[in-house]
Amino acid sequence: KSQGIKHFNKSQLGDDEDSNIRRTPKKDTTSEDAHLSKFPENNDGIEAASSLDPNTRYLLRFDGGSRGNPGLSGAGMVLYDDKHQEVWCGWKFLDYEATNNDAEYTGLILGLKCALSLGITSLRVEGDSELIVRQLEGRYRIKSPRLQELWGESKELISKFNDVKIRHIPRAKNKRADELANQAMDCRDEFGFEEIM
Repeated sequence: KSQGIKHFNKSQLGDDEDSNIRRTPKKDTTSEDAHLSKFPENNDGIEAASSLDPNTRYLLRFDGGSRGNPGLSGAGMVLYDDKHQEVWCGWKFLDYEATNNDAEYTGLILGLKCALSLGITSLRVEGDSELIVRQLEGRYRIKSPRLQELWGESKELISKFNDVKIRHIPRAKNKRADELANQAMDCRDEFGFEEIM
């Protein structure tokens, strides 16, 4: 069962009472089409979602950025299959003055929620924030109460998978998630899901 996110296929556009996030259908506005047109195959109904193999290990890459730290912030997340084909991507603008670490954790949490909603049980998680990865590994202490909260939510989501491996990667290998995080900051919106209060 999905934990906090719902993705939509084109034939599934109803609400889920057990979910507080749902997949956003593409809106029919000229201004939005201008920046969504870069990602038409990956997010227009998530065509590939219904064919995901629950026995395959997928890859989640996440990133976050803050222009000012704290300041204008955004998160990006992308899922790949075992052939490194993109099956989902999303971004989120943080509508408060967030730190870079806030944004990084937001990308991770939303990516994990999406993976769960797609029925993925085995996941490799990669990010270029050494701090976030080392905190999740238990190698770095967490002093900030805000980061403790985000760390706790991340660990709870990770525990719902059968198998998760997380590792730090160089920024050069995380360009797609970085692009999506910057998309969030440039457009000041979100894409790939909808939060339901």
